[in-house]
This record gives sequence, structure tokens and C-alpha cells, in this order.
Amino acid sequence: MGKDKLKKFAENKTFRCLVQPEFDEIFGKDHPLKGRWHADFFRNDRPIVLELGCGKGEYTVALAADDPARNYIGVDIKGARMWRGAKTATEQGMDNVGFLRTRIEFITSFFAPGEVSELWITFPDPQLKTRRAKKRLTAPPFLACYAQLLAPGGWINLKTDSQHLYRYTGEVIRRCGLRCAVSNPDIYGTGYADKVLSIKTAYEQMFLDRGLPITYTRFTLDDTVRFDWHRYLRQPHAVADQINHIAHAFRGGLRRQAPRRKQKSRQKKYRFLHNGNKVSDIERTFYYIYATLTAS
Repeated sequence: MGKDKLKKFAENKTFRCLVQPEFDEIFGKDHPLKGRWHADFFRNDRPIVLELGCGKGEYTVALAADDPARNYIGVDIKGARMWRGAKTATEQGMDNVGFLRTRIEFITSFFAPGEVSELWITFPDPQLKTRRAKKRLTAPPFLACYAQLLAPGGWINLKTDSQHLYRYTGEVIRRCGLRCAVSNPDIYGTGYADKVLSIKTAYEQMFLDRGLPITYTRFTLDDTVRFDWHRYLRQPHAVADQINHIAHAFRGGLRRQAPRRKQKSRQKKYRFLHNGNKVSDIERTFYYIYATLTAS
């Protein structure tokens, strides 16, 4: 581990705006701040907005600076990256910014039902492999977690350069019967980007320099038919096939997948010695060791 990381980790402990719980504080139980963010952390009653996978916290800080009427919390597991955002918020004396270092899978241990008014997901890992579809931050199991903490009518905003994740999310929205307010494949090319959407992180600028379009999706879990998050939590295996099926949506339409055949056990590879006997690689190795010892 580099010296810079150790220095940042040490400085992180001095930031009041950064919460870093130990694993045993949240595993299988709730954190003390759950349901208490307004009273104990921000000490105000402004609406709370989360940015999931905030990285260096650039977007969280910029959103908070642009909208002081709401509280913003950046969530990520990388402490060395979050150091930048926490340091900036501390130096600028921003009282509506917080950072939470944890895995997003544990997010329900930190926020009570209805405690969060809105979510931002900015440039997350698209998890391109189909078998990792459940790791995408807009997969139904994650939406089930968000449904537990979002207030009624709370919006989820996805901003990404990944056409794969953009189309996948659109298919999840369609199949789950969710209400989508915006689905834009190129916010800059179409002129849709406003002041908030024009906030650029280091990653976004890098993608723009490569000529990649930036997509934006805005949807809600609160609809005429309430998102059935209980089903996804009670029966994770029952919806696994549906998740994998949706994972192919980015290809431009669902394609029927052939059933995967059971893999045969790997057969031994055989070689022939000079005398024509058929032996495995391991037996061949021992043969030559034995031949060398007996020859000497």
C-alpha cells in the first residue's frame, strides 16, 4: 500500500463529514445513524439525496454546492478516493455534504424507510459479463434495496457512458412496470443537459474526450403498481433467471438463450513413451524420475 493511501486513510478519520463504520457494526444489524441522519448528522430537516458509487465525490460536492436546500451523501467503499470529496467539503465548510464508506449491498443498514428523497448513480461499473448482471446497480435486487429507503415518489437518476448499462436499465424498467420520466441516449448531443447534468467528473470528461455519448435515465419505483421489492428479497433465486434474461437486453432485443449443457469432466491427457505405453502426464513425470534414479 502506498504512503499516500496511508496518509489519506489517517486524514479521513479527522473529517466529521465522513462516516466509516467497522464491518461488525453493520453486518446483520442496523447502524446507529439509521433514521437519525437529520437529527444527529446534518442537524436539519432538509431532504437527503444519495450518490451511490461516488468515487472522489466530485458530483456529490457539486450537487450540494448548487442546491444548499438539500443534504447530499456520497456512498462508496474506496476510502482513498472519497478523501478528495471529504477534504473539499471540509475546507469549504459545507454543512450539507456527507460521505459514507460502505458497500452498497449494506445500504439498508444505514437508512430508514422514507429517509432518502432521491438517488444518483453516476458512472458505475457496468459489469459487462452476463453472470455479473446481479452486480449492476440498477438490477432488481438493488432496486429492492432502494425501495426500502426511498420516500414515495423518490427518483433514481442514472448517468453513464455505457450503452450496455443504459439499455439494460431500460429493459429492467419496462419489465418491472416502473415509470420512466427521461431516457436520453446522448444528453450533450441532443442539448438536453442542464446545469446539473452538465456537472462533469474526471471519468466523464475522459469518456467525452474519447467521443463517447453520455446517457441519462430518470425513473421511480413508486407507481400505480408498487414495485414488489419483497419478492426480490424473499426469493432471490426465483428471479435469477429473469435477471439473466434481462441482461441480454443491451444487444438490441432479447434473444432466446439455448440451455447450457452440463460440462463434461476434463479427461486426462495421455502421452506415449518410447515403448508405446499409454500413461498420464503425472505418471510420465514419475517414470522419468524413476528412470533417472535407477540409471545412476
